[in-house]
Amino acid sequence: MMGTKRIYRKDITALVSVLGFMLLVTSEGFGQNMATNKNQFPKERVYVHVNSTTAFVGEYLLYSIYCLDEETRKPSRISKIAYVDLIGEDGKLVFQQKVKLNDGRSYSDFFIPTTVVSGNYKLIGYTQWMQNFDREEFFRQNITVINPYTSDQRVFLKQGPDSLAQSSSVIQTQVLKGNDLTSNIATDLAIKLESSRFGTREKVVFQLALKELKTKDYSVSVSVRRKPYMPSPSLVSSHFMKTLEGKDAIKPSSQSNSYPYLPEIRGELISGRILNKSTMRPAKAMGVSLSISGYNSHFKTAYTNLDGTFHFSIQDDYGGETAIVQILGDENEAYKLEIFDNKQPIVKEEDFFSFQLEEEMEAGILERSFHNQIENAFFSVKPDTVQTIGSKTPFFLENNLEYILDDYTRFPTLRETVVEILEHLWIKRESSGKRTFKVRVNPPYSESDKKPLVLMDGLQVLNHESLMEYNARQIEKISVGRGRYVFGKEVYDGVISIETFKKDYNFPLDGTSRMSVKLVKPQARKKYFIQRYLESEDLNNQSIPDFRYQLLWMPNVFINESGSFTFFTSDIKGEFEICVEGFSKKGIPVSLRETIIVE
Repeated sequence: MMGTKRIYRKDITALVSVLGFMLLVTSEGFGQNMATNKNQFPKERVYVHVNSTTAFVGEYLLYSIYCLDEETRKPSRISKIAYVDLIGEDGKLVFQQKVKLNDGRSYSDFFIPTTVVSGNYKLIGYTQWMQNFDREEFFRQNITVINPYTSDQRVFLKQGPDSLAQSSSVIQTQVLKGNDLTSNIATDLAIKLESSRFGTREKVVFQLALKELKTKDYSVSVSVRRKPYMPSPSLVSSHFMKTLEGKDAIKPSSQSNSYPYLPEIRGELISGRILNKSTMRPAKAMGVSLSISGYNSHFKTAYTNLDGTFHFSIQDDYGGETAIVQILGDENEAYKLEIFDNKQPIVKEEDFFSFQLEEEMEAGILERSFHNQIENAFFSVKPDTVQTIGSKTPFFLENNLEYILDDYTRFPTLRETVVEILEHLWIKRESSGKRTFKVRVNPPYSESDKKPLVLMDGLQVLNHESLMEYNARQIEKISVGRGRYVFGKEVYDGVISIETFKKDYNFPLDGTSRMSVKLVKPQARKKYFIQRYLESEDLNNQSIPDFRYQLLWMPNVFINESGSFTFFTSDIKGEFEICVEGFSKKGIPVSLRETIIVE
């Protein structure tokens, strides 16, 4: 029996506002009324704090993301999913990542492989709901990537490969422009350090403390990194949100007079529509199912609306790489599926940072590349930890009868196994001549003509006949549920879950009524490694090289009245910057900088 969840007054208020918003968004004629109602809809802004604006191949680009209400600057209640893209000057996508938002916050990273060429890039942050509005409102951060393992660096030689010696004046201009990082923004929060000079592998402690008890509760990200020694794109500060005050509200996209992209209010959305094959007209009130195999398998049903569209919202974590979507009903082969691409096409960006090489940079580039290679070689002793999520059993698979087939005499086929081993389960031949499985349901339910829900490695199988002669030696276990299960309008008498040893059931697709959808899973949360040196540490650990340029990265920190942070310097000497970005619970931006010297 499922537990009861208590909902308090503040949760009810939020729920009512969100549900009312969703009803309006999904209602018929929404697009036509957009011009009249556009001021009624809440809008979002995204800010992304990156650890560095210049990245080398072999390094991680780390980022922390904030999704805020466009008007109040407080954490947005609309989207539960955000997207981060890295796009080159040629308009090609380097990566596109999806992250789950919790109270408007998330974080992740991207390891830059050797396949990424040297060049100027843009990191773009947005939500699906923001795609309905002007693309210019997406967050943008210039990023320069240097790949020292290739000789082709022409992208950085704007005046030709033989003109390095003549480019110093241009380089100087870019230095001033690129390294113009935002200074501390007035805030009640401050960085407090007892010293600004430290030795290598020395402990550093600093405080984030309130100057006055005016504003409490800050959500921030903290980075400590070696200052760039070459021209770098400016780091966009969280204060850019403050500069938007007084400007016109976000306008709907000029590309459309409707809102085709629904907000992902509860989780990832998979959308599509069903058409009648003979008439090619939308099919309303049609049932459709989605199933995902693997770790934390999913099964959901949905129904089409008047224009034949349907939507699935996926809230929980899953392990599968693909989803199977199929039309329900005996006449399903008379219809065809179309799966929507919920992403706008990638467009070519403009106004890229112009990084140019200078001969004096060669030694620094070679040194940093050498240090990266050593750090990667010792990654196994300095690993980040992926935060795993425990497996979750679907309610319809709880307290089921479970048969581990190795505990019984093996029979060649699934049909024979059902007849000889499984209780409360039998095979019935329909008037069509096809055979179906039947489950004897528990009282007070009585036998009916309803079929059971049959899952093969988590994927729904509508044609039971196709499983009758399946090789039972490939099956590890079979679970039988004897309840009556309701999914929307679909009612199943019992459930049969069959799991193979390899979890690799080859689901038959027809490309029309049964389709495979490639999934882009949200990024897993990590706990980032923090190097520590202790006096009692053995000599083996002390002899491990330490060439970290990133001394500390804490992407999701909550500060009430104060917070203490500890890290250790590395074997790299020079100037390092403590960078804090974020927002207060009232939407006030925080942007702090402090420099320390390692010598």
